[in-house]
Amino acid sequence: MVIGSWEISAKGVGLYQNRVLLMANDRQEWELPGGRIEIGESPEEAVAREWREETGLAVTTGRILDAGFFAPTAAKTVLLLIYQLDPLSTDQVTLSDEHQGHLWAPLDELPANLPAVYQRAIERVRHVPLLTARVLDKLESRLVQDRGARMVRLSSTAVPRIGVGEDHS
Repeated sequence: MVIGSWEISAKGVGLYQNRVLLMANDRQEWELPGGRIEIGESPEEAVAREWREETGLAVTTGRILDAGFFAPTAAKTVLLLIYQLDPLSTDQVTLSDEHQGHLWAPLDELPANLPAVYQRAIERVRHVPLLTARVLDKLESRLVQDRGARMVRLSSTAVPRIGVGEDHS
């Protein structure tokens, strides 16, 4: 049974010098930049597009940090997909008309009027830095490649066949 419906929104945690970019919305709250996913667009593409539109910053979308429901008003529920972004190369924001202001908040001094779903995602970035995640991803990829190469080498060597019931002494 469907009681209601919800929108799906992709948000991004963008860091510059251990500070996270937050946007002031019309509800007097801070939020992460991002927005609705358009038809034919992946969530990762939506985050990058929304960041460009709302902040003027080009970003590269990384791993997903969190997903959860958020009710900004009593009449609206949004499923948020929150992604980690590659570290930003600048803090020069060009604010769109969607927000009233922006803040580069220190990771250990998040504002009180930042909804819990955003705080949780930012905390995850603090505990597993992107560079560590990227290094682990590359190591895993390399191990898979190396294992595949070894498997090819092993499969091309002559392996003696042993039949059932044969004397192997």
